[in-house]
Amino acid sequence: NDYGQAGDRYRTMPDWEREDLILNLTDALSQCVRPVQEAMVTHFHRCDPDFGRRVAEGIGLPAPEEQGDQVASQGEPQREPAGAVSS
Repeated sequence: NDYGQAGDRYRTMPDWEREDLILNLTDALSQCVRPVQEAMVTHFHRCDPDFGRRVAEGIGLPAPEEQGDQVASQGEPQREPAGAVSS
């Protein structure tokens, strides 16, 4: 799981540190276009559902659970194998 380490880190933060992180992220993401906001909330939700939900609420998006299949359908980004040359 590409998100395990980030989720573990989030869960070990004291409450005040999580709150600061959420506030900083929501402040920055509030200036982004909606597709960027949705993509980032998806990543945060994959790290930890509470993380994604709190960021989504902070920027006025539905919680990832409410987005249903939209979150799941975004899937993992396509990556080129190491050393591959794009055509």
